[in-house]
Amino acid sequence: MNTAFPRVHGARKPQAEADTPPVRLGFEGLRRPIAFHNVPELPKLLPRVLRGWRSAAADADNTPDLTVTGLDDGYRIDAPWLSKPMYRRDTVAALCGLVAEMIRAETFDQPELLCLHSAGTLFGDRLVIFPSTYLAGKSLLSSCLAARGVRLFSDDILFFDPRSGRAIAPGLQPRLRLPLPEGLAPEFQEFIAARAGLQGQRYLYLDLDRNRLAPKRLSAEVGGFVLLERREGVRASLEPVSPAEMLRNLIWQNFARALPASQILDALDSAVQRVDCYCLRYDHLAEAVDVLQTHFAQSPKGPDSPGRALRQNAPDASGLPALPPDHFRQAPGTSVLMRDGEAFLIDADSSGIFHLNALASGVWALLEHPVTLQEIVETLNQAFPGVGAEQIQDDATQLLTAFRSKGLVLSGT
Repeated sequence: MNTAFPRVHGARKPQAEADTPPVRLGFEGLRRPIAFHNVPELPKLLPRVLRGWRSAAADADNTPDLTVTGLDDGYRIDAPWLSKPMYRRDTVAALCGLVAEMIRAETFDQPELLCLHSAGTLFGDRLVIFPSTYLAGKSLLSSCLAARGVRLFSDDILFFDPRSGRAIAPGLQPRLRLPLPEGLAPEFQEFIAARAGLQGQRYLYLDLDRNRLAPKRLSAEVGGFVLLERREGVRASLEPVSPAEMLRNLIWQNFARALPASQILDALDSAVQRVDCYCLRYDHLAEAVDVLQTHFAQSPKGPDSPGRALRQNAPDASGLPALPPDHFRQAPGTSVLMRDGEAFLIDADSSGIFHLNALASGVWALLEHPVTLQEIVETLNQAFPGVGAEQIQDDATQLLTAFRSKGLVLSGT
């Protein structure tokens, strides 16, 4: 598709003027202001990609977490959590990087929330969430749904409150990757062209009004989860997937880790148990939009009573005899959640979540009592007769090594 949009800002021109006092912007939800040094254009452009962000006083004594500095050939973004500064030459690319770090700062300042790398659209008052899948087109798909009048909640990221089970909109304009794909239906081309906002070398922001885009802090009840799988030549179809598969994908997409892993797992498990979960396989966007509208416009399933996490704790090892040499056992304090034959393991510190496949789940069950590697291999050979003995030996050895490296098992000396 060769649609051309007027470029608002490309690469930054060399800095000729003398240094000026920094511009400081404060926003509700961010504990500290953002400082802009020698970049007078960015404070003016930033509000164009935000929707519903409320200004807050930028106290001169409050040290900024985020700092953007203009260079002769671009921009530098600094933050305490970045291992090294972020450099961008393109103005819109610098805005993209700044917005991403603003969201990250918000996750630090509101540690009670999860942050999901997902898109979301509102069918009535029910939110359908699309967990991120590489190159599946969630931003473009959700923007095309907006063209049909389905309100966009987020095209890339959203917050989730484990206490209420509701999602919270980030208040960000959708960002489309350029160039747009060939063969995009005329109705979508016209919609995008009419609402084109800031454009750089790689990205185009749309400019949607309040009726098309949920403002920051709007909350919504989750009405469904849909994985996206783009395949060339397939007709669009919506197929059910198990809660376990959806849970696995959501765990990967959460990047707010302030909460204990057990709370993260319980919150996400409860969310997927309450609503229907699907996978949308599609090639053409117009077909995908039709399928989603037909299905969810009827009456998306409302939340049922939350499915409780049936977590089983590893036995307490206190008072038990020492493990014999070459024996292994589950470490005390670990726990496992079983869903649809799949296992999700939480370590004793509740700092990590581990997905176990069928083989790993079987090994974990054997580790409930002291067992040797050889005993594990013999049991697995009987349980998986179609798998070669050498392969089982290698897999079991690697699993035990991985469990030990994560502190999930004890071993005899």
